[in-house]
Amino acid sequence: MGDLFVRLADTPWQIAMVLSGGGSGAVGICFRRAGASVNFVEANIPYSRASLESYLGAPPFDGYASVDTAQQAATVARSRAIRLGNGNEQRSAGLALLAVLPTEPSRQDGCRVVVALQTANESKTWVQSIDKATDGERHDRSSAESIADHMVIVAIEHLLSL
Repeated sequence: MGDLFVRLADTPWQIAMVLSGGGSGAVGICFRRAGASVNFVEANIPYSRASLESYLGAPPFDGYASVDTAQQAATVARSRAIRLGNGNEQRSAGLALLAVLPTEPSRQDGCRVVVALQTANESKTWVQSIDKATDGERHDRSSAESIADHMVIVAIEHLLSL
């Protein structure tokens, strides 16, 4: 993973992140290294529904952890990357992670992670249902958080391929 961030540091990408409902470990993964500020301009964690609505500037399009809302959040993040970064619209990206993760009491409607990436030329999303582990047991919160963290890494790898 270190190689990923070395490669990222050699690019002009400016990234603003927003995470809601889980996945906050991704901030540490991305920021816990020398030179992280070369590429990351901020990370927001609007955790409550009211906070996410405030970040978006409006109620979500379609639920709090949907593909449409993740894309809405990534678009807001990209505009913040442009404003807070170096102003290079072609190399500014918004990265959003919205999650419904295991909690107590257990959720009846299922758990999932949605990651969205917004650049000047592309909107891309990744969705992962995390209801069952490979052994058929339910994921615990820690394993679900790890899945969310990994999805952010996948999105950054994709960004480097653009």
